[in-house]
Amino acid sequence: MSKFYPSKGKVAVLVEAPQSEGEIIYEAKGNPKIGVAKVVSIGPSELHRNGNPVELHYKEGDRVLFEKDRYETVHGYTIMHQFRIFAVVEEGVRIG
Repeated sequence: MSKFYPSKGKVAVLVEAPQSEGEIIYEAKGNPKIGVAKVVSIGPSELHRNGNPVELHYKEGDRVLFEKDRYETVHGYTIMHQFRIFAVVEEGVRIG
């Protein structure tokens, strides 16, 4: 079985619904431009002008906050540019 990989500079996530007490809490009406998701797969990193790969501060399995303004949804996966993810959120952290 082959693994799903997004293209260069992209990341695939599964968007999470609001969770119960003790989990990440996010109310869409508070800021509808921000989403919570779990990183499923990360494509090859983009390169800086000097040729070095861009360092990402998240990995597969991390829960993240992302900008909801520009992304595509394909077969249940949300695919966006790697820079749309702006925070990693640990278990139990309340958002919103």
